[in-house]
Amino acid sequence: MKKILLAFSSLVTLGLIAQQPTPFNLSTGSYTFNQWAASAPVGTFPNNMLFYFSTDPTSASYDSTAPGTGVWNCAYNLTSRNRINGGGDSGIFFQATSSPLWDNCASGTASNTRYVGSAVAALNALGRENITITFKAQTATPGDGNGNASNPRVFRLRLQYRLDTTSNFINVPGNAFYTTSTVAGDSAIITATLPAACNNQPLVQVRWVYYQSAAGAGGSRPRVRLDDITITSTPQASSGLPIYPISALKGVNANGVADSLNVACRIEGLVSGGNLRTPSQGGVEFWLISPNNDAGLLVRQINYNSYTVTEGDFLRITGAVSQFNGLIQFSVDTIIVLSQNNPLPNPATVTKPNEATEGRLIRIDSLRLVTGTTWNSSGSFNASVYNTVNDTFILRINGNTTASGTPQPTGFFNVIGHGNQFDNSSPFTAGYQIQPRRASDITTSTPPPPPPAVIPTYNIAQLRSVNAQGVLDSLNVYCRIEGIVSGGNLLSPTQQGAQFWLVNDSNTAGCMVRRVGPTLGSFVPIEGQRLRLVGKVTQFRGLFQFEPDSLTILSTGNSLPSPAIVTQVGENEEGRIIELQNLTLVDPTQWQTPSTTGLNVLVTNGTDTFLLRINQWTTLNNEPAPVGTFHLRGHGSQFTTSTNPPFVGGYQIQPRYKEDLIPVINIPLPKLTISEVMFNSISTNSDLNADWFEIKNYGSTPVSLDGFSWDDDKQRVGVNVFPNGITIAPNEAIVVWGGLQANRNAFAQMWKMPANAVQILCRDQFTGNGGFPGLGTAADMVVLYDSLGREVKKVSWTNGTPGFTFNFDTAGVNTGLSINGVNGAYTSLDGDVGSPGNYPVSVKELTLEIGRIYPNPASSLLNIEFTQPAQVEVINLQGQKITTLSVSERASLNVQSWPAGVYVFRITTASGTYTTRVVKK
Repeated sequence: MKKILLAFSSLVTLGLIAQQPTPFNLSTGSYTFNQWAASAPVGTFPNNMLFYFSTDPTSASYDSTAPGTGVWNCAYNLTSRNRINGGGDSGIFFQATSSPLWDNCASGTASNTRYVGSAVAALNALGRENITITFKAQTATPGDGNGNASNPRVFRLRLQYRLDTTSNFINVPGNAFYTTSTVAGDSAIITATLPAACNNQPLVQVRWVYYQSAAGAGGSRPRVRLDDITITSTPQASSGLPIYPISALKGVNANGVADSLNVACRIEGLVSGGNLRTPSQGGVEFWLISPNNDAGLLVRQINYNSYTVTEGDFLRITGAVSQFNGLIQFSVDTIIVLSQNNPLPNPATVTKPNEATEGRLIRIDSLRLVTGTTWNSSGSFNASVYNTVNDTFILRINGNTTASGTPQPTGFFNVIGHGNQFDNSSPFTAGYQIQPRRASDITTSTPPPPPPAVIPTYNIAQLRSVNAQGVLDSLNVYCRIEGIVSGGNLLSPTQQGAQFWLVNDSNTAGCMVRRVGPTLGSFVPIEGQRLRLVGKVTQFRGLFQFEPDSLTILSTGNSLPSPAIVTQVGENEEGRIIELQNLTLVDPTQWQTPSTTGLNVLVTNGTDTFLLRINQWTTLNNEPAPVGTFHLRGHGSQFTTSTNPPFVGGYQIQPRYKEDLIPVINIPLPKLTISEVMFNSISTNSDLNADWFEIKNYGSTPVSLDGFSWDDDKQRVGVNVFPNGITIAPNEAIVVWGGLQANRNAFAQMWKMPANAVQILCRDQFTGNGGFPGLGTAADMVVLYDSLGREVKKVSWTNGTPGFTFNFDTAGVNTGLSINGVNGAYTSLDGDVGSPGNYPVSVKELTLEIGRIYPNPASSLLNIEFTQPAQVEVINLQGQKITTLSVSERASLNVQSWPAGVYVFRITTASGTYTTRVVKK
């Protein structure tokens, strides 16, 4: 597709109040959407379109027709959690994950309404029909199937519509959806025509909603692309009567009078129940509801006998809106049966009838008859009923239904029927009823359960305070808490139950969770689980514990907060993840192996002594004693000598696994630096435009990368592990690229290098959990770790410019963006500027054989002399072009107004490209 440059001045910028896209007028032509930039500012959207969050699209309770939970308010280049990414001329990408996006888009709390999502476009279809939508959908990345690639999660991108801004959306009939594939790159062009109800409407909202249709074997969610949207229409062949959704006719004014009273139009809907008039009476009277049950009304015409009322018929009715005693009705001219035997939507469960339920199919549970009310054995009558909160209203029995003649209900009962109204005086704001359609709409029910006790939710930190005796102020408080599991199960494998550490997101507080016995079922604590627990606060020998009665796994695979570096272990450190540094064993003989009960070992930092407690069920138990200096991570703990208050002293550090003991090895770090980073290529070739960075050996000895790893700003050791057998020679620079090995030679060719000129490592050569996490333009970092898990080099950046690399010195200091022709940087065949590896590409320094620029330094006038015609570009050290000029043999350039500094002159001639620097005084 042709590349379209993004002009931000033409974008829609969303205010805090606006929540709906502005309609596109179809009478002006076709609507198109075919690009969106990852660099688009926060709060901007394509014309006539908005993007929305949703609830968890993998949840069993997820409703794919429900409106979005909020407008997208984050950047379009996010690389983690739920996100909507701009794809340039590839449109947009939806990516769901197990964790919702943070409320502030970057960190902290994350509401369960911030998953993705959908795209909604608005149309003005007045005077238009045959509204046809074509779009492209693609499986950019399939789900991983939790290791079973043939059975991944299956998602859909479904086309829907609605004719207002509040109702649930309706699926466009037919195969107006795309189902994800197991093959990356699989795509389809979908074409669908909107139902006739959308014709000649002032507002039609169309939506592409992304959600799970099958769980497969679990694992990651597929990344789905939406692109190349075209919406066309034709003028209406004839004006005729407009077709309105039932919901559009339901508005009333302050006196309860229908806004649409006497409006002549056509409506479409499903018949619910039978004819409320007998054959001897003649005519029709029945309930008609929309397919999604968002609205309904009573259709009535006493002299219309050309239709036999049949539940499940989908009808188009021509007539006019009427009203009787507050109830909105529709008087019939003609009825057309569009289809039959359609299933009815589920009734909406409500607590009482009101204006919002009028005409709809509803259900009210746990009703009782008001004492003294009359229940007739036949005919039509009203019975007074009340609900569980003592609201009283009318149950209307129509004598022409089988509900008439049923025995009087006793005790609690449930009713399904239609919201009705009978209010014979203005304002028509009372007299709401429920009217069952048949005898089976009235069923007995058990008494409702008592309302559940309100259980408060607390942050772990709120429960941590103790009194002067060391007793928790929150002892025995029954509540909910949430946190992340740190470490594993500390109970014996043969013991039923669980015991583990739980910390809050900020690591300001933590606690020991312990429940022995069958209460938690088969639950196994796994590090990274986010849990919600209900239970009570307990305490054992001073240690804050929580005893759960139930728990819910909210998500998995969450990163733990960083340990707090401390020099003491006391009440403030209890439960938190902490790290003591530069420790040695006080008495190595205390470290006895094998151990069947765990170990208590004294350690010291040279100033203070601490108790190291090794739980027998951790992987550190039975490991050999450390030799020399080491760092130690774990949880602050407490075990006082007394089982009763006061709880004073007894503080410990409890490591979670053997990796928490980190030997301090006096091996010098290798002399490697991350010298260059490409964070956002402008190449349009999706096989070649992955991110990359350069590692350079600035030392005098070769360095093996066996066991080395790297990560982005998540800073995790061992996530992206280098392949074995890679060595970097002195002064050699290698490239780590996010592309595939199959495209390595093409990547080198794009950068004007022979195939094997530079070592290029590709993402599919890496092992561990990652491979190549995407690098951000706005802000990110690259961190290199050696085989001991030590940080070798960390570089970071902000406010990058797509298509230019950042450069870094051996200390990791950002020296700025690459400039074409400076320090070996040059322009690739696809327009990126950088210098991957240290293969020389022909950009040479200016020599006298070519010409000269003088005086240098200069204050006002520069003289330029060349031996051949040349094109000159002047660039400052920020990469900004100052001026260009063509020089035949001689020229002068006035630089008096230029700011003082260094300027790069890039000279292009028939014999090559040359650079030189000029100082402006």
